[in-house]
Amino acid sequence: MQFWNFTGPPEKEPTGEIKAPEVSLEKLVSNPGKRDGQMIRVVGKFRGRNLYGDLPIRTQRTTADWVIKDDLYAIWVTGKKPKGAGWELDSGLKRDTGKWVEVIGKPETVRGVTYVKAVRIQLTTPPSARADVKPPPPPPEKPRKPPVVVFALPLDGDGEVAPDSRFVVQFSKDMDENTFNGHVLLRYTGPVLPGDRAFDGLKLTYDRGRRALTVDPGDVLRPRRQIELILLPGISDIDGMTLIPRGTLQKADIVDVLRYRVGS
Repeated sequence: MQFWNFTGPPEKEPTGEIKAPEVSLEKLVSNPGKRDGQMIRVVGKFRGRNLYGDLPIRTQRTTADWVIKDDLYAIWVTGKKPKGAGWELDSGLKRDTGKWVEVIGKPETVRGVTYVKAVRIQLTTPPSARADVKPPPPPPEKPRKPPVVVFALPLDGDGEVAPDSRFVVQFSKDMDENTFNGHVLLRYTGPVLPGDRAFDGLKLTYDRGRRALTVDPGDVLRPRRQIELILLPGISDIDGMTLIPRGTLQKADIVDVLRYRVGS
């Protein structure tokens, strides 16, 4: 499936030096929207046209979009092809992935996914390999942060889901998979209707590498019903820190909830 999005004529690349602070992909992705519209500089490993599934396929806007990634954090790059003076990378070939690319452009955040509209691109070296004239002092130890839901597929509240859907919830930290048991609930909203069944066959599978929990209802979802995937208190990461809500949910018996409508 192809996605098309008209963004107007391409911006002309500025000449000379571009003043743009460097922002890590971790900070950019972890603080969605904070840098939107600002000229910034990011560095990441070229991943082609999402050849490794770093981002949901449905978030690709055009066939010309491509992905860069550093550690666990990935973004879409739009507006320019991955090429420059004397070099060009093929977005469709895995053999071209792995090169480090510097992108200067303006980010835009849509439904939790970050896009950077590039104005200048060049090959570079990994962040850890770039030498500074004076090594910076060691950063202060970061305070430990509790885990939070950072992504869900299907997207929370995004249209209709198929009756045979499974749900994937991704977390910001490595989770203690044993704490999911008894703390993940799937239910229809509203009054119980004839034919409604409890999700007694609910199956949970945790992928440590992706920090992602897959929720299989174990039953076909009833068409045209609203459904809630609820995360209850008691879920924690491997450090014992408990899951916190994404927003301002104020319920003592619920940590987070994802809502969907089942299609016909």
